Amino acid sequence: MIQQPLPPTLNIEEILRESEKAFQRFTAFCKEIPADTFFREPAGHWSIAQNLQHLVICTKTATAAYALPRFLVRLFGGKPNRPSAPIPNW
Repeated sequence: MIQQPLPPTLNIEEILRESEKAFQRFTAFCKEIPADTFFREPAGHWSIAQNLQHLVICTKTATAAYALPRFLVRLFGGKPNRPSAPIPNW
């Protein structure tokens, strides 16, 4: 296996700044997609808009879960049915 260098370590301000830049780039990219393409639902698949909506909902749910004490998350979400995936060794 080829050893890849670890990504740089960022502090919270840098993470927020880079996240905002990524959001702005993604927003600009989405605005360039014609509306008929953005909302088109290929047979048996979600549209780009539906995928984006799904990501927003998942992100909000995960953010809310991280703000709760672990026992509440377990109480409402249940216990995982498998062990956590190992952290990649880059």
